[in-house]
Amino acid sequence: MDSAGNPRGWLPRYSLVAGIILLILLVSYIVVPKKVAAPGGTSALPVAGQVVTYTASGFSPDTLTITKGSVVTFKNESGNDLRVASNPHPIHDTYPTRGGCISSTFDSCDTIAPGASWSFQFNILGTWGYHNHVNPTDTGVIVVQ
Repeated sequence: MDSAGNPRGWLPRYSLVAGIILLILLVSYIVVPKKVAAPGGTSALPVAGQVVTYTASGFSPDTLTITKGSVVTFKNESGNDLRVASNPHPIHDTYPTRGGCISSTFDSCDTIAPGASWSFQFNILGTWGYHNHVNPTDTGVIVVQ
């Protein structure tokens, strides 16, 4: 025991363990992919595949043709919030799966901040119009073959 009554060597061992735990937390924060906005309070990780970019000029491409089961990532590269939603505005019910925040599941439900993205998997054949709920004059089309 030292003069303070602590077991000899206790503090250095404690500091080493605390340091290792902090290092593990730091590495996991840096290495684990960051989550992006997703519908209904769930999270989605960024995915490879088709990308639609939103800028001050609107959606690009404004029409995208994909195959059934493809995932499309909507990237907000504008200076404003974006909310991707199935047509028509404001009821969002053209894409036929239900369970989204208003009607269709093809609805980001929350705004997508500048620099963030949201992904959706298209599992139903057809032509699906969508818009930015925040600025409904900005529109696009996904064609699923």
